[in-house]
Amino acid sequence: MNTREARLTVLHTWLRLAWVTGLAFGLLLLPAPIVPRAAADTATATVAAETNPLAVAVNPVTNKIYLANWGSNNVTVIDGTDNSTATVTAGTAPGAVAVNPVTNKIYIANSGSANVTVIDGTDNSTATVTAGTYPWAVAVNPVTNKIYIANSGSANVTAITPVRAQPSPITTNITPLPGHATVLPRPSFSLSASSTFSPTTPLIRHIYYQVDTSTGPWLKASPAGASGNGQTPALLPGTHLLFAFAVDGQEATSINTGQGSSPVIGQVSAYHFLMNGCCQTFLPLTLKPR
Repeated sequence: MNTREARLTVLHTWLRLAWVTGLAFGLLLLPAPIVPRAAADTATATVAAETNPLAVAVNPVTNKIYLANWGSNNVTVIDGTDNSTATVTAGTAPGAVAVNPVTNKIYIANSGSANVTVIDGTDNSTATVTAGTYPWAVAVNPVTNKIYIANSGSANVTAITPVRAQPSPITTNITPLPGHATVLPRPSFSLSASSTFSPTTPLIRHIYYQVDTSTGPWLKASPAGASGNGQTPALLPGTHLLFAFAVDGQEATSINTGQGSSPVIGQVSAYHFLMNGCCQTFLPLTLKPR
């Protein structure tokens, strides 16, 4: 290579570097994309409660809202569909409330009467469970169906385990997701059922499942039988509850007609999981000068 060719090669190299550098600075100086500002939250309605409402909890399955009214010793139940209300009597000075969306039971910690009011969400009937002194905080584990009450006055915790009067002999198992989470908007689950009927155990015919609600139509796992798979409808990112139960057959899908239409309905199982949403992938920008 002679001197003239060498100079031209150096010149071309510098021009390429200048072009790449100029393009990079140009990309940096581009204006940032304009992101529209989200609309501010505003109050859409006001619903009357009783005296000194102190705590609130929501059942996302039934769309019911529960307010613990500390000053009037009762609970305001709001129907989320139309904001209509009902009033349920509680103990003295109710100060905390928690909901189990699986069993549709509501737990009210009554700080003034050292007990817990248990509301059945299906008909607003109540029961009373003794707690410690000055119970305030209450929490529910919908998976294990255990309830925990923090008793500030007696320095202990009351654990409540509801007892089924007549447990169903048919149970359904939901295989957990790895890490109890998924990035798929329509995850699939493995479901299996078993029965403790004795001495003769009827066959498990079908397993049904539903996500985030226990009302409305249930989806049928495939294939039919004591084990199958079920895929959920499209889910938004966040936490979700999957419900599942099994039957021993002979059920009608619309109305219970015909002779011998008397299936045994299994216990409803629940599984709590997280949908993380899809991960974003950023592709590197490669500049190749000509």
